[in-house]
Amino acid sequence: MRLCRGLVLVVVLAGGGCQTITEELPTRPSPAKSPAAAPIPVVKIPVPVPTPAPAATPTPAPTATPTPAPAASPAPAATPAPNAGSIDSIRVGFFGFKCDAGQIVPHNGWGQLPKGCTGYLTATPKKKDNTDVPQKEHGPDISWRLRAGDGIVDVLPPTFPNDFNKDLLGLKQGEFSLCATVKGVEGCLNGTVTSGH
Repeated sequence: MRLCRGLVLVVVLAGGGCQTITEELPTRPSPAKSPAAAPIPVVKIPVPVPTPAPAATPTPAPTATPTPAPAASPAPAATPAPNAGSIDSIRVGFFGFKCDAGQIVPHNGWGQLPKGCTGYLTATPKKKDNTDVPQKEHGPDISWRLRAGDGIVDVLPPTFPNDFNKDLLGLKQGEFSLCATVKGVEGCLNGTVTSGH
């Protein structure tokens, strides 16, 4: 029986059941997995854009310095026209002559002065009705001017002293105009120097 037991044991061992014996090998540490690649931060580096060279600024031409306008001087106030009062006109005319013997003496109202003769003139302020303005109304002021006839007549101081009188000497033939002004009113004698014969 001993044999049988040994056989059984062999049979059991041999064929009865096989057991797989797995021998575990010592485990090796698995290779370290590389950690998931961390994202590499992308840093944008600004690339300098070439700046175009500034355009040359033209040098401005010097401007002419304006000439300062002269300061406007205040215009003188207009002189008010004198009050003519009752004066409407000034009559200028001859009231007599002094001529050499043999010369024809003209009428006072003709406006003629013979060459070589002296005419006596007067200026008389007149009203609208042609009557004389009294001296106390027109006053003593009068101005005379030879408007035309320079070289044809010579204006002289009066033979009969009065600011309203003048002497006029005929020098050569031609026309003349002698004017008198009283209180802004002017009157003229427009006459002619004649040959005198």
